[in-house]
Amino acid sequence: MKVVAFQHRQGTPLLLPPGISLYADSAIVWPGHPLFLPDFDANWSARIMLAFRISRLGKGVAEKFASRYFDAMTLALLPQSVALDNELQATGRQTGLCGCFDGAVAMGQWLELPADDAPLRVSVGDITDTIEAPLSGAAQAIAALSHYSTIKTGDIVMPQWLVPQITLARPSVVSCSIEGKEVMSLRIR
Repeated sequence: MKVVAFQHRQGTPLLLPPGISLYADSAIVWPGHPLFLPDFDANWSARIMLAFRISRLGKGVAEKFASRYFDAMTLALLPQSVALDNELQATGRQTGLCGCFDGAVAMGQWLELPADDAPLRVSVGDITDTIEAPLSGAAQAIAALSHYSTIKTGDIVMPQWLVPQITLARPSVVSCSIEGKEVMSLRIR
């Protein structure tokens, strides 16, 4: 299983080849477990991403058929060390080191896909945002990814991050919901 987060901000065109970050399955914090932030930084933020679960094997999937390749969605938080991210970006180095610690991806509970591609209202803590055409965005990302890599059952694809980021503090609890349904209540330690 692999976790693929696109380096793509909501509301901007998806450039090809896409910029992505890969996360090991050992980096995932599943629902009900706390997130332990590493000690190498005191300041942490998190990107908010809508995540989709891949339900079948595919390679070279055309965008018009990509909706057949995912079966559930949730929210994910990608914690980032502010100092490490700033240092790596300032020196022009890759930022992959920011996502290789245990707990680099906090996942919510999986939900059924909506019946249509209507905008979704997402709330994380006190931030509310709207994701436009979420299913089309997932299909576009899956088609782009499957052009370069085989997608497999159980893979997780995160097509875009929401514009706002949140600050993570120890100790705290972050609640996340999609259309008013809570998918994650994450304890930060």
